[in-house]
Amino acid sequence: MDNSKRDYLFSHSENKLFRRENGLDIKDVYKIAKTVVVDDFCHTELDSRGPRHDKMYCFKFNYINSDKTKQVLYKFKFRMNSDGEDIFVMTLHYPDPNKDPWTNLW
Repeated sequence: MDNSKRDYLFSHSENKLFRRENGLDIKDVYKIAKTVVVDDFCHTELDSRGPRHDKMYCFKFNYINSDKTKQVLYKFKFRMNSDGEDIFVMTLHYPDPNKDPWTNLW
């Protein structure tokens, strides 16, 4: 990975909140993202925040931190920035109790 470019995993506001709540640094976020497997897949949805409405891939998995297990939602998408460069964008966050729960596909 070319770290000279803007790091979207590090800068996304939901990832910042998740990192603060769990005492994580950016390397930990990358490690967590690598643990997701196809069995964690729930669904795809269109990103409502943006003019292109990119397709997002949505996963749900259990995250263990300090002997506590928490359900985590993981979304990612690929998009092209203004320079024509492909960007991987992801978020890690907790389920919103005011929204319908996600169900794993398998």
